[in-house]
Amino acid sequence: MKEARPMRQVHIGGRPLLEFRDKELLPTLQLFAGVAVDAVEGYTDTMGELDLAVGEVLLEPNRTNQYLYLIISGQLQVHLQAVDATPLVTLEPGECVGELSIIDNRVTSAYVVAAVPTRLLVIDQETLWRLINNAPGVARNLLHVLAKRLRSDDHLIVGAIEAKRMWEQHAMVDALTGLHNRRWLQNTLDRLMERARRDGEALSLLMADLDHFKGFNDRFGHLAGDRLLTATAHALQASLRPNDTAARFGGEEFVIVLPTTALEEALEIAERLRTAVGGVTVDDDDGTALPPVTVSVGVAEMHGDMDSAFLLNAADAALYRAKAQGRNRVAT
Repeated sequence: MKEARPMRQVHIGGRPLLEFRDKELLPTLQLFAGVAVDAVEGYTDTMGELDLAVGEVLLEPNRTNQYLYLIISGQLQVHLQAVDATPLVTLEPGECVGELSIIDNRVTSAYVVAAVPTRLLVIDQETLWRLINNAPGVARNLLHVLAKRLRSDDHLIVGAIEAKRMWEQHAMVDALTGLHNRRWLQNTLDRLMERARRDGEALSLLMADLDHFKGFNDRFGHLAGDRLLTATAHALQASLRPNDTAARFGGEEFVIVLPTTALEEALEIAERLRTAVGGVTVDDDDGTALPPVTVSVGVAEMHGDMDSAFLLNAADAALYRAKAQGRNRVAT
C-alpha cells in the first residue's frame, strides 16, 4: 500500500485526514462492490483516510456528522449507552458507518469506537450525494447496506422484546417452585376479580400453609425444605383444573385462585389439595425418605365489590382458623 500523506486542510475530531491514494482498495469495500474504479475516478480526490487507535471514539450520540466511514482495516464497535457498555454490533473491514445520519440529516444515535487499530476511508457528505446521483452501482450498494442495517435493527428489536418478555416472566415467577409469585398475584388478582364481576361469575381463593414447616427445615436442613416446597408446588399444580392458578405467596405459603368457583366447590377443591400435599414425600441428601408434612387451607369467596386485599385477608383469616382448629384441615 502506498504511504498516505496528510491532507492539511481537513481534520476530523482533531485528527488529520490523510490523502487516499490506493484506489485499488475500493472494490473491497461494500459501497463500491462491483463498481469499476474508473467510474468513480473523479470523486476520489475528495476522499481521505483516517487512522484510529484502540479505544478512540469516532462518533458520539447527539452530534452532527458529515462523513461516511468505510473500514479499510481493523474493527469498529457500536455502543448505545456508553463506550464501556457491551457493544451492540461489531463492524468488520468493508463495512461502513455514518450513512444514516447523512441520509436523514439528523444527529448520530450511538458511540462508535475502534476495537483495534483501524484505518478508515472517509467520504464527505457532498461527495457521497454526488456518487449516489451519478454512480448507480454506488446507489445500489448503499441500498443493500441500508437494508442489511434495517434487518439487523429488526433482529435487535425482536431480541430486546424477547429479553423484556423473559425478564417480565422471571419477575412474575418464583425461581424455586416455578409457580407464579406474590408480585404476579398483586398485579393480576384484581383484574381476575373484576372480570368475574363483569361476567357475573363466582371466584374463590385458597390460602395454603405447610404445617410445622419451620421444624422440618430446622431438623432436615434448608435444601430438604426447598425440595419439599418444590414437590408441594408440583402436587398443587397436578391437582388443579386448567383455569386455576397457584402462586407462591411467600415462605411455605401458597395461594390458589379459582375462577368460576363458588364456596362449596372451592371447599371440595381445598380438600383435594390437602390430601394431595399430605401424600408428598422427599428424600434426604443420602436418599432416605423424610416424613411427610400436612397442610392447612383457608377458603374465601369473593362477594360484592371487595378488592384483592380484602379477599386475601379473608382467606388468611380462614387459614388462621384452620391452624387454630388443629392444622391439617380446611376452614372458611
